[in-house]
Amino acid sequence: MGCCSEHAYHHGTSPVQTAADIATLKQALLALVEHLRQSGVGALPLDAPPIPDSRSDDELASEASKAVQVLYERQKRIQDGASVVVGLLSMGAGVGEQQSSQVSIGRRTGRHN
Repeated sequence: MGCCSEHAYHHGTSPVQTAADIATLKQALLALVEHLRQSGVGALPLDAPPIPDSRSDDELASEASKAVQVLYERQKRIQDGASVVVGLLSMGAGVGEQQSSQVSIGRRTGRHN
């Protein structure tokens, strides 16, 4: 890199020198990528730098609360639906038990419904 690369965008810096510095940087990056590929390190995933989140703590807490509420309501609907199914199965089992007990009583007494 040139001696003035850290001042590339300051007033008085030559655009020609800035373009030359950028070209040199690109060549150095390509050489680094090739070296990483050949060494095997280039096959490893690189972590992207964290993207700063501009939301405030209050906004993040509010969004988290909304997400939890949505999940809670979804789970409640699932449980309510399961309760209905259990109730229907229980009623069906009770009716089946009543019918089978009536048939067995009828067999013992000789009467059939």
